[in-house]
Amino acid sequence: IYTSAISGVEQALWDIKGKALGVPVYQLIGGKLNDRIKLYTHTLFGDQSPEAFAASAKEAVDLGYEAVKFDPLGLAEQRMEREQMRLAVERVRLTREMVGSEVDILIEGHGRLSPNMAIRMARLFEEYDPFFFEEPVAPENVDEMAKVAAAIQIPVAAGERLYTRWSFRELLEKQAVDYIQPDLCHCGGFLEGYKIAMMAETYHIRVLPHNPNGPISTLVGVHLGACIANFEMLEYPRRPTDEISVLKAMPQVENGYIRVPDGPGWGVELDQAALADLAPEF
Repeated sequence: IYTSAISGVEQALWDIKGKALGVPVYQLIGGKLNDRIKLYTHTLFGDQSPEAFAASAKEAVDLGYEAVKFDPLGLAEQRMEREQMRLAVERVRLTREMVGSEVDILIEGHGRLSPNMAIRMARLFEEYDPFFFEEPVAPENVDEMAKVAAAIQIPVAAGERLYTRWSFRELLEKQAVDYIQPDLCHCGGFLEGYKIAMMAETYHIRVLPHNPNGPISTLVGVHLGACIANFEMLEYPRRPTDEISVLKAMPQVENGYIRVPDGPGWGVELDQAALADLAPEF
């Protein structure tokens, strides 16, 4: 809660600074390495049928996304029955068949499996070439994560539930992951996320910020992706088609990518007219 509050204030201060100087935030931290940022989006998390998982993935790919993430583990907690295991594998298999070999499939685990179960499931998933297995076990025990990472042939990702660079230090030193996912709205803010990314670069670990949040969180992640060399992708929750935007100049997603805005601060302004049309919620 503390670092989340700090993150919000810190992000606001970067916007104020950038607007005062008339430059985008990425320019305040060294300049732009990337003009556009690759996104991955979600399909299904739950106990839906394998066919429903595959259809959801196809929908995302038809929109232009080249990477999709889903949790195939159903309602598993720690262990899985054989039927649950079979269904999980079938969800991954049908998703891979549906999207083809050129689309990255990212498997989410939500930290719900025991190390033994995570290893067993990963070995069953391996033939379908997942891009990573996110939080195969709970992230609080780094030794467990390292045990799983050493035993499987799928890259491991984690970090959404770690806060500040000190929480990431052990994860990096023990080489327990191949990708880190700091949440820039919770880890301490944009600058803390930048410092975490710089630490990760020394271990050749790439960065995919956790971002199940709103448009400002997306913009902060885009600016981070613009100015670090070890950036991979940004998580992106698709917005409802009928959503009313309250931001001016928000960059639009095009074929699974988003352009880095060049306006001052985060690159957007509040649309006061749009806000005035919205009824207050109590």
